[in-house]
Amino acid sequence: MCEIADLTPVPAARTDCWLPRSRRSPAEARRQLERLLARVHDGQRFADTGLLLVSELVTNAGAP
Repeated sequence: MCEIADLTPVPAARTDCWLPRSRRSPAEARRQLERLLARVHDGQRFADTGLLLVSELVTNAGAP
């Protein structure tokens, strides 16, 4: 049996913020992503990968 995808438009969730160059910024970025994923349908499904990616991106953003 094949599954039919629900193609109902969903309002886009948007979260943006500036993070200072600080050791605390990766943790703040993870908190922001967790808040976003909590508001999005099935957001928890992407939590592990998303949290890892946002940590790496924010940690390396200030590196030369």
